[in-house]
Amino acid sequence: MILRLSASIVLITVILGHAQQPASTNRLAAISDASMRSLLQGMDLQFTEKPSGDSTAFAFQLNGHIVTLLNQVKSMQLSACVEHHFDPKKANQWNQNHFSTRVDLDQDGCGALVSNVGFAGGVTNEMIEAFISQFCTDVTIGSRFVTNLQPGSRTPSAPMDTGTQQADRSLSPIGTMAWSQLGQHRKPTAPGPDATSVPGILKINGNINLKYDPDLWKQAAPHNDGEFLLLHSSGDGHALVIAERIAVPLDAIEDVALANAQAVDPNAKVVFRHKRRVNGAVLCFLKIEANVGTVPTVYSGYFYAGENGTVQVVTYTAKTLLPKYEREFMDFLNGFVVSK
Repeated sequence: MILRLSASIVLITVILGHAQQPASTNRLAAISDASMRSLLQGMDLQFTEKPSGDSTAFAFQLNGHIVTLLNQVKSMQLSACVEHHFDPKKANQWNQNHFSTRVDLDQDGCGALVSNVGFAGGVTNEMIEAFISQFCTDVTIGSRFVTNLQPGSRTPSAPMDTGTQQADRSLSPIGTMAWSQLGQHRKPTAPGPDATSVPGILKINGNINLKYDPDLWKQAAPHNDGEFLLLHSSGDGHALVIAERIAVPLDAIEDVALANAQAVDPNAKVVFRHKRRVNGAVLCFLKIEANVGTVPTVYSGYFYAGENGTVQVVTYTAKTLLPKYEREFMDFLNGFVVSK
């Protein structure tokens, strides 16, 4: 049985690549099929439409999923089959943490992501576009979550009991984020050139540096482009830097980070979140708890999204060791600098 509990989250608005229209102030309580058709065309969506009872079903493809928008004039329903053999436990977890969407079985027995939007309070075209864009992002994140896919990165990971030895990528709950934006209007973007560094400064790109204590942290060889591992002198702490050219909306970062973590440990959870300004840059601070193998581990990091792309700077260690190293971890994170 799939639970339908709700919890408050930040709505995600993702631009799908269409030209922006001047914002309208007219709120409507009913949206005709002609108006919905025009709106979808303005979003550059290639769609089909057909009558469905008293409603009209508009359908378009997104990352291999067919998204159906059922226009009921005074409301609309968005749905997409994400997986025929999904994990009910993970579907329940999704439903507990999201109020705007739910995972449910559709008429064909597929695990579908569903969202219902009423127009009674009045909506504008911009609001409907935001609902559609949010749902498209949720389809990408939700399908990745319920199908048990691994994060799409070869992020280096070191087990807590072996110091600097690197473990298999599948053990790391921290992965790339750009996959959440790779819709039909986006193409994968190769990561930027390798960061360069001198002891104490990691030059992530032309505008972003990470300053750290070289006596406490040593940089290991990069595992792949745009990803760097630093090791704490104790051997018990690690730091990971992932830089990507595609900018993930800051309000979407928590969902994407949690989807990556829960792809490795379904019980992973965000235990602390806060937006803060660090050295002039607005960052999202997240603390995520997850089991790496059998080791309860805490990941604490800053997440940046802006004109310079997306950058994650994350420290991690075994949960039992965090009190010992947390101050040094925060000193490390606070060395993140975005220059203008």
